[in-house]
Amino acid sequence: MSPFETRSHGVLYIAYGRRHLDEAVHSCRSLKRVHPEMMIHLVTSEADLAERGGELRGLFGSCSVHPDIRRTFRDKIVGMQQTPFERTLYLDSDTELLERVDDMFDILGKFEFAYCRDTVRYAMPAPQVPAIFSEPNGGVLAYRKCAAGDELLARWLKINDEEEAAYKKLHGPEAVYVDQGALRMALYESDIRQYVFGSEYNLRVYALWYAGAKVRILHAREPCLTKYRHSINRSEDMRYGDGEWWPARQFIKLKIWIKENCLGRPRNWRGKELLSKQYPKP
Repeated sequence: MSPFETRSHGVLYIAYGRRHLDEAVHSCRSLKRVHPEMMIHLVTSEADLAERGGELRGLFGSCSVHPDIRRTFRDKIVGMQQTPFERTLYLDSDTELLERVDDMFDILGKFEFAYCRDTVRYAMPAPQVPAIFSEPNGGVLAYRKCAAGDELLARWLKINDEEEAAYKKLHGPEAVYVDQGALRMALYESDIRQYVFGSEYNLRVYALWYAGAKVRILHAREPCLTKYRHSINRSEDMRYGDGEWWPARQFIKLKIWIKENCLGRPRNWRGKELLSKQYPKP
């Protein structure tokens, strides 16, 4: 028996716009298959609630309007501050639940924030954080509503705003700052009790991956979900894969090349190749 009342915990989605809402709907349905009793809350836009309110409330159970949508990664942080739950599991829209995740709430009885290390790192600048403190993935996060949790979210938002402004000044207004760099800095500075999940709780199968137990949450878009959803848990032995189909990876590389070399537009994030230019060694 879990040590908390049913209404004290639940899953949070933050999504707006048809594409991401449709993804969140799919993720929510997969959640309900394994957790029909789970409380679920959606933070979305006023326009989407006006258009699809009946459908969304019927599926998610409860919905609220995001207070400050800017169409950047900061929207997620602000949305996470709106959680109605004491113990929250935040899920990106591009996730699929394969097994129950009761223990992700149970662990919040001892820890206040939990996440997985990111295997596919954006390498966003965080020069004051030692390399050994690896970048977290921001797509599956568990947190408890408490003073330390509220302070972490507020600090994450503040750092994100500062770093995003600096990043756009360096790379141009079209460059997209990914919030994981700011989360890494906020976690490193914080005294919050934090826990790192095994990869099976946030398995990103569109890149190199491994699993050594039953996978609870897949984190990817199609065609990877179709490729793995029915096969990934046929065995609980150590297994691994190489992510997307090889031609799909080459197509993505081609799109990036065309975008940068023919359209003159920057990629959404620059990765490790620019870190030495931004923060040269003395």
